[in-house]
Amino acid sequence: MTRASPLVQCTVLKKICDHPRRMANNACRAAGLIDSSFNETIGNECAANSIKDIDLDLLLSESGKMQVLADLVDAIIPEKILIFSQSIKILDIIAKILEDKSVNYIRMDGKDKLPIRDEKVKRFQADKRIKVFMLTTGVGAVGLTLTAATRVIVYDPDWNPGRDDQAVDRAYRIGQTRPVVVFRLITCETIEEKIYSRQLFKKSIISQNNGENDDPTRLFSDNDIRALFKPPISEADRMFSGKTFTVKA
Repeated sequence: MTRASPLVQCTVLKKICDHPRRMANNACRAAGLIDSSFNETIGNECAANSIKDIDLDLLLSESGKMQVLADLVDAIIPEKILIFSQSIKILDIIAKILEDKSVNYIRMDGKDKLPIRDEKVKRFQADKRIKVFMLTTGVGAVGLTLTAATRVIVYDPDWNPGRDDQAVDRAYRIGQTRPVVVFRLITCETIEEKIYSRQLFKKSIISQNNGENDDPTRLFSDNDIRALFKPPISEADRMFSGKTFTVKA
């Protein structure tokens, strides 16, 4: 906590929740995901850069969340789906899953210029054969209308609940006539669970302030940051913490 930014370490924990191969090659080798004979010169590169050469079954076996996503797509694929992630690398892995399932998809991230974005939106809206639109959360939080979709998957939560909500709202724009179902994937008993609980807290604060302050709890104290690295406390533990009970036989 004194030598490096704890927020950087929080980012590392988030990457592990998304998929362990979002970490650097050296870290993946230490975790046993990469053979010890790999090229040391690429040790600091993101392991996800080489996922094209990795078997899909292996990628799925390394991430419970990715397994859930793959099964979820199978369950809801008759509907059109929006998939949001903060990470381009995660979209690379999801693309590999969709290609294996022979699912037609469109992808958009920050590299796409405005004319290309407009063309992709029109294709998704009009072409019934295209079932999935994958977007980074950042690009999806701007004025896009994607009312052809009735299912939304938020793969990873953002510290700022507004960004996730704005992305989800792409399917709730004027012209949407059907019910929309939103799935948020949260890895239990990890930092993601704490991020989501803080999202809910921020939303309640914003609601109480009638929207005058977009983010009234942006800063954390040192104790708040340290708490992010501790296991989440269950509701039962929180209820009975510090209390003494006498049991009579």
